[in-house]
Amino acid sequence: MRHHDLGSRLGLCLVFLLTSGAMASEAPSKPEEAQAQLRLQRLTALGELWGQVRYRHPWMLSRRIDWDAAFVAAVPKVEAATSDEAFAEAVQSMLGALEDPATRVKSARPPAALAPPTLRPLVGVEKDVVVLDLRNLTTPEGPQTFWSLGEKLWGPVGKARAAVVDMRLRGFDEAAAWSVSNAVDWMLPLFIDGELAVPGSRSSLHGGYKAQTGMDSPYTTAFNQDVSSVVEGHAGKTFARVVFLLDARSVVSPKVLALRATGRALFVGEGPVANALAVDTQDVPLGSALVATVRTSETVLPLGLDAEVPARADLSAPDAAYTRALALAQQKSKPKGPSASARPEAQWRPDNAYAEAPYPSRELRLLAAVRLWNVVELFFPYRHLMDVDWSQALPGMLKRFEAAQDAKEYALEVAKSARELRDGHVSLSGHPAFKDLWGGIAAPIEARDIDGKVVVTSLSNASLAQGLQVGDVIEKVDAEPIDERIRRIDAIHQASTEAATRLFHIYLALAGPPDSEVTFTVLGEKGRREVKVKRPAAFSRPERPHEPFKLLEGNIGLVNLSQLEPGEVPEVMRKVQATRAVVFDLRGYPRGTAGLLAPYLNVKRAKTWSRFEVPVVAGSTLVNGRMALMQELPTAEVPVYRGRTVALIDERAVSQAEHLGLMLEVTSGATFVGSPTAGANGNMTYAVLPGGIWMSFTGMDTRHADGGQLQRKGLTPHVAVRPTLAGVRAGRDEVLERALRLLQETPRPAAAPMSRPVQRP
Repeated sequence: MRHHDLGSRLGLCLVFLLTSGAMASEAPSKPEEAQAQLRLQRLTALGELWGQVRYRHPWMLSRRIDWDAAFVAAVPKVEAATSDEAFAEAVQSMLGALEDPATRVKSARPPAALAPPTLRPLVGVEKDVVVLDLRNLTTPEGPQTFWSLGEKLWGPVGKARAAVVDMRLRGFDEAAAWSVSNAVDWMLPLFIDGELAVPGSRSSLHGGYKAQTGMDSPYTTAFNQDVSSVVEGHAGKTFARVVFLLDARSVVSPKVLALRATGRALFVGEGPVANALAVDTQDVPLGSALVATVRTSETVLPLGLDAEVPARADLSAPDAAYTRALALAQQKSKPKGPSASARPEAQWRPDNAYAEAPYPSRELRLLAAVRLWNVVELFFPYRHLMDVDWSQALPGMLKRFEAAQDAKEYALEVAKSARELRDGHVSLSGHPAFKDLWGGIAAPIEARDIDGKVVVTSLSNASLAQGLQVGDVIEKVDAEPIDERIRRIDAIHQASTEAATRLFHIYLALAGPPDSEVTFTVLGEKGRREVKVKRPAAFSRPERPHEPFKLLEGNIGLVNLSQLEPGEVPEVMRKVQATRAVVFDLRGYPRGTAGLLAPYLNVKRAKTWSRFEVPVVAGSTLVNGRMALMQELPTAEVPVYRGRTVALIDERAVSQAEHLGLMLEVTSGATFVGSPTAGANGNMTYAVLPGGIWMSFTGMDTRHADGGQLQRKGLTPHVAVRPTLAGVRAGRDEVLERALRLLQETPRPAAAPMSRPVQRP
């Protein structure tokens, strides 16, 4: 088998090195503490191995395997292990669910050596059957003897009616398997009449994390199959049949499998030979000198045997397998035609949510930690921007998830782990506890952080918010200081930036049950007071007049992008054409108009809108890589606006709004006025965890067209300005005012570069 050692790149070895160092420095005073640490190390190794198999082994897609159940069943066995040998057996019990001999725990001790059998001549003849004993390639002189024959081999071989090719390697150096396999592939034209089509191997390929909801998204899971190759047969007489002698150490290439599929070859096994395939594998260290080997590709044609005899314990005993192979080769019957069918098609199935148990069993809680850790480790594109070293986070997650005493505590531990992503697209739902945490209805107001205070900036439903005024500072909610409420939320959630986090946590601190009454303690211009307001019965948009375009003094257009509908773009841009400058208000969420606006604004004749980097987790390549994509700007035959453009931004601009900002940046060189945006962009995807927990997160790294960072940074203003409490109370829009003053300036100020190169993953 071809294999790759991930070593320290996977971080598994590092886990144990660091943990061992911690154990030495802490010097546990009690044997129980040392045993607890060893248990956690072993569960961590089991969980990381579970993830490598889950997302790299091809049978996770081509067969129905309950991989969750395999982990759950292995947990108590791992915990009960009192030795490295017992731990290896416990891990093997999980891998055993695959029924794949190529995926197994390697023993720390080498297997007992078998005395090699007596070799036959490299080329021999039994009546009209030529016998090729390729085990001679394991001897010092064997390779030179074989390859020096060259085409001289074809003469005696061509006179025979059939052939027996001995590829067995028990008792010989395992490293010679590839020499034998390569020799067989080189001789293959002798066994072919015409052409032989050889299907390529296939492996799993994850282009991002496919949403477990099954929703359409840019992320996909697929089988990647190499293109078929063609082997040209040797001109002249060919064998009626070829019988290959195999054992557990043989390496059978796809070419030989294809020959058998035509009915021209037979396989005779001495003992089981299911492991005898030329497939990719990877080595995953488990600690304590233990290593697991994981299959990461499969041949399209399966391996099967036409005859099997028991493997000899003593290789000097009579060779029944050879006798059987020779008898099959001497049969006069004609080939029966194809004897091997292709493997089943790949099928994707979502993970089990175990929604029937909000407080999952201990083993399922451990599975939740393992599933969440692996999804983030392999598929979260912004891991390089996290404040914690996620590669070392699994032991702590296992410990906390296991210790959760009830459903709410378990859900909180999930939230605390998700918090570490610092991704504004992270949300949690599906669990009853989350309805209490952030499933309420917003208060009938909008509030923001102004100079460190929670300030009412607008009344979204004036009839429900009677008694409140724009500019009121909210100090308490139902007699509880609002800062205390926000601190509780801070402990379980963080967005991409501090400002975006503060904005969302203010929203949550003011939200509550539908149709409920809430008492706010507020500080207004005339002093402190208490105001009772009622939350709406259901979510509703703020009550505002629909005004996507407004003409301001000085012939300046103002486009409200949170109101502009796609069907209104042509008419609004017709009006914009008559202005000398336009201000795009991005302080809200657009309605899918970015692509429609781009052709009207592309005065710079830009080609590229933005850059995406999607995590790629492949099987046979064994790379946690990235696929870079460039998004092209749409084109249309429309008049291009050539006036000055300004965009108003702040932390309310998130995701689609930021993507629209990237378009303004490259097409018109817009000047950004305000404060940084939320710093969370890229299509979301969804994972599911035991307890019916659904978690969204950003699935792709979205960047400026020049490759600069956007996540956790946002669009940066060229002209920085924030609202003040005095300005809010006076009813002023200080950000818009600054933009209008900017447009009075001449000449036009040069826009800053799009971005600067930043830390790379």
